[in-house]
Amino acid sequence: MKYEGKNIGILGLGKSGYWSAKLAKSLNNNVFVSDSNTNVNEMFVEDLKMLGIDVEIGIHSNQILEI
Repeated sequence: MKYEGKNIGILGLGKSGYWSAKLAKSLNNNVFVSDSNTNVNEMFVEDLKMLGIDVEIGIHSNQILEI
């Protein structure tokens, strides 16, 4: 099975969401992370954004359905 070039959506930016996003990105996937909570680890957010991962905080928009 090919694990590259997929669109991957991750709900939640706790430890498992953070590491899942990093793994998916390292496998050359398009990754989007959404967390409805506004109280998330800002270091996680900044690190993922530096890797080119789209992150939304405080809402689950329709973008998560599109990925």
